[in-house]
Amino acid sequence: MVSVNYDIVENQKSVIIKMTDKDSITGKEAIEFSSVINGIDKDTDSAVIDVENVKIFTSQGIGMILNAHITLKKNNIKLKIINASENAKKLFAMTKLDYVIPVEYKDE
Repeated sequence: MVSVNYDIVENQKSVIIKMTDKDSITGKEAIEFSSVINGIDKDTDSAVIDVENVKIFTSQGIGMILNAHITLKKNNIKLKIINASENAKKLFAMTKLDYVIPVEYKDE
């Protein structure tokens, strides 16, 4: 399940995408998420993915985030991940995802 909220701060339009009600990301969530990313207004300045409720990232979850990054970058929209768990931290470091996309972890 994905919830989406738009926010305007200091004349910059931002979208917050919160992953809800799922411990892990599977193909179904990846498809829903892709639809959300493709639906983001082109005049948006930044997107934040809140992954607080995601305990396990599968390869589909990593691919989902990378595809979001590529899609948003084409539209000059900056992407950031927030509230990542300790398990996600290890995975993002191992896959170097945290070099491509800024990540804020729960314990920071």
